[in-house]
Amino acid sequence: MNSRNRATSPPTTADLLASYAERIGQPMPHGLIPTDLEMQWMGQLLFGSGVALEDRPYRVQPDVDDFLLEAIEGHFAIGFWGHGIQSHAFYIQRVEPWCRIYLRIPYGGIYSDHQAQAIDLHRVLLWLPEFLREARSKCRHLKLVDSMGDGQLRVESDDGEVFECHYNAIKMASKLNRMSDLFGGNGTAPTH
Repeated sequence: MNSRNRATSPPTTADLLASYAERIGQPMPHGLIPTDLEMQWMGQLLFGSGVALEDRPYRVQPDVDDFLLEAIEGHFAIGFWGHGIQSHAFYIQRVEPWCRIYLRIPYGGIYSDHQAQAIDLHRVLLWLPEFLREARSKCRHLKLVDSMGDGQLRVESDDGEVFECHYNAIKMASKLNRMSDLFGGNGTAPTH
């Protein structure tokens, strides 16, 4: 049988990790892909939980509001996906009882500075796991959105205080913001 006629196997999360290391120049940080979920291919180098496959895809800017309102609990997706010549990104989507996270961090596209985007993306992925661990222990609910730089953050503390801002994940990661930074370290929202 001619090798061009053989069907190829879909990529795996191992392919995602290898592609990330090749594109970004460093291994993907640990703690991003839940070990208790069986990840399935969703197209290109995007992978998701079984719930994410049952749910509809949320891949472009107009999908953000729908994701925040409708995405099913247990929805998790991670990886590279893009369309056209410029709209390419690394995705992390997560819905749990305590959080809704939609990250669409720019990476790729014909006119992009891939080296600068690689630095920003890696910085976000290094920052995110610790931020989420702290958030889970200190807040009742978290909404974190960054869709190609359009960011929203809403945190409701265990005490019922609410902090909201339009601050994207790249800026938060570059400042290594923590939950305690958002509430002034003493349970009060910052005044600046």
